[in-house]
Amino acid sequence: MPIPSRSRQISYRLYTMDRDGHIVDVRPFEAAGDLAAMVAADTGSGEALELWCGDRRVTEFPTLQASSGGRYGILDRSGR
Repeated sequence: MPIPSRSRQISYRLYTMDRDGHIVDVRPFEAAGDLAAMVAADTGSGEALELWCGDRRVTEFPTLQASSGGRYGILDRSGR
């Protein structure tokens, strides 16, 4: 019986931003895809975060105070 292959992991970076939009911390990690990365990145901390994969911004998590939608106000690139 063949051993199942591991799913390919993709590299992501989670940036913590200050009030002026400057990077104050970065946490690299791997996930199976964008949805898994967004779940892993959802810290619930209330800090402004940006999730990146290579040169592509996957999503941003605005501060809870600035948020108007959803549990954490998750936005995609179109601002929805």
